[in-house]
Amino acid sequence: MSTISTLLENLKFGESILIEHSSTAPVHILFYELIKWAELNSYPVLIDDFLDSLYLYEKHIKLSGLLTKPIKAAMVIKLGGILEVGNVIGKVSVSESTILQKEYDSVFEKVPHERFLNIVVGFDKYLLLLQDRKEFLSSLHDILKYVGNKRRIAFYFINQDLIEIAAPAALPILEEGFTRVVRIGKNESAPPTVKLLKSLMD
Repeated sequence: MSTISTLLENLKFGESILIEHSSTAPVHILFYELIKWAELNSYPVLIDDFLDSLYLYEKHIKLSGLLTKPIKAAMVIKLGGILEVGNVIGKVSVSESTILQKEYDSVFEKVPHERFLNIVVGFDKYLLLLQDRKEFLSSLHDILKYVGNKRRIAFYFINQDLIEIAAPAALPILEEGFTRVVRIGKNESAPPTVKLLKSLMD
């Protein structure tokens, strides 16, 4: 087991990191550490906010006594939901996966920075909305096509408890495609430690 700072030491632009966590893990602390690391390294932050998930992260961070100013300054692409947190630069419909991806690609291309940290929250909840296997696989493909994009280092927060019940096939597909996979233990005390399950770089 190691801390998130150890994981961050050797990251390269183009990587996509899957963060698997339980429903009881203090993921808001890890989320906050990622934003502070980006701030320390002068990287802009882009947050993909599926279904108002960012709202809960912000509230948990605030209730933990931490400053929410870095979150309010971050660029946000909202994918569904109505609760706006941060600097919203685009809104994307989640009614159909094909519409979502076209709208998302359009907003992503307009991000006014050559390099940035990209944090994705709530994608696991979005998978619950998908109606058939074709749409499910298409959505996973749309996520994996961004692996290797040299503009960003991406972190995807995935609730392992939720995925194993609602969409168990998603986890091995994502683990196979991402460059690194880390897991936060259940009932972990803050600051959370992470277990590196996969790395292509070390």
